Amino acid sequence: MKRMKPLISRLILLALAWLALPAPAAGLPPSFAPEPPEPAAAALVEAYLNLLALGEYEQALTLTDLRGMRHYLLERRLEEIRTRDPALTDERLEALSAEIQVGDLHPVRLRQILLHILDEAAYKGMSWRIRGYAEAPGGISGHVVSVVSRLADGTEKPVLLGLVRLGEQWKVAPAVIEQMMEQSPVVRLGRDTPPPPEVSDLMN
Repeated sequence: MKRMKPLISRLILLALAWLALPAPAAGLPPSFAPEPPEPAAAALVEAYLNLLALGEYEQALTLTDLRGMRHYLLERRLEEIRTRDPALTDERLEALSAEIQVGDLHPVRLRQILLHILDEAAYKGMSWRIRGYAEAPGGISGHVVSVVSRLADGTEKPVLLGLVRLGEQWKVAPAVIEQMMEQSPVVRLGRDTPPPPEVSDLMN
């Protein structure tokens, strides 16, 4: 197997973290509260989780800030490129940015990966309860919500979702979780954890 590209590696980690980042340990820490930042944020979370429970993953992604996710991953990738080769010209960086956006970060590719991971997570038929809301730490713009889900097979799975307010709309924001992971990594892919088949195809 070829070495995993940094961007693809980050994307896999992001998707898994977004769906299975451990919620705070027993009892909410002081930064979490039962009240949402706005009623519209609570309505978004309820609609999103209901769609997951129904297995309507395509619809769930319409409530997600995929543009913000792409932008964040693109900026991180370009930063890695600049660090590795500081002599690159602005023209070359612009060309690389375009290549990345139509390649690794093509919207269709990202959606396929996320849909596959949502399907593998088996959220269809789950029940859930919200544990609390908090502002994202470390100066990150956005909020997080701690959720406990119980899958159809009875497995309890804690989830931490990022939230952002875009104009008058709230969206689920994977980029918020990714930024939190950058500051304090709490989710790691185990050495023996095989990625989903579609992700393996991309890696190969």
